Amino acid sequence: MSFTTDDTLQIGGLYFKGGEGDEGFFIDSDGFEGWEDLPDVRFENLDRANAHGAYESDTFYEARLLNVSGMCHASSAADLGAYGQHLRTALHGKRRAVVNYQGVTSYAEGRLSSGVAFRTLVPGRIATYDFTYRFANPRKYGDERGFDSGPNGLQYVYHYGNFDASPRIVVTGSGPSYVINGPDNARYEVNRPVVAGSPHSIDMATGQITIDGSVAYGVTGRADTWVVRSGVQEATRLVTSSGALSMTTYVRDTYI
Repeated sequence: MSFTTDDTLQIGGLYFKGGEGDEGFFIDSDGFEGWEDLPDVRFENLDRANAHGAYESDTFYEARLLNVSGMCHASSAADLGAYGQHLRTALHGKRRAVVNYQGVTSYAEGRLSSGVAFRTLVPGRIATYDFTYRFANPRKYGDERGFDSGPNGLQYVYHYGNFDASPRIVVTGSGPSYVINGPDNARYEVNRPVVAGSPHSIDMATGQITIDGSVAYGVTGRADTWVVRSGVQEATRLVTSSGALSMTTYVRDTYI
């Protein structure tokens, strides 16, 4: 992956740029590896007894590893030392890495998986650096957009990523219990009425529902979850016996 002068990385308040410059952190043209690559996969391998091949099994992506290396330029020895300390401090703990690459901005949450190397190359002026970040969740996320349901409760949702996205559904208005019909005959049934000013929010990544900002328990019957696949418009529908309810589905571009 070639990082250019138009590409940037931000982690923990630090900015890394492509190309070269007089001040700050710059990434080598070949010093940004693992962001655009598919992570390694894992699967259970069970050989067929007395037969060719193996049994089919699901495959899953491993954590994403991002290797970053380049040069740090400073105008004085004190500034160069401060850059080194800032690098070691800012990368500690769980951080969000925001990458602008070829005009597309995406982010992921990760932690250091290596030491941070910062070595003086030209005293008082230039140092080299390198580190590796590990993203336990290998997905990357981009823009989020909302889709409102129509008069009949129907809506079509999509995203521009290349991997399954877990939507967030918000039901507002005033009305009794309701059902949300999702793709592939999935259903999410809620037996608690919706009160004006107290929206219901459903996270399809976990199946958890919050009402007026608090987690609600024992308010669902059938609680299927579903994803929005890449390159597909998924149809969902809000169904209620009476009242005036509306549904907004939020989907974030999701990449692998």
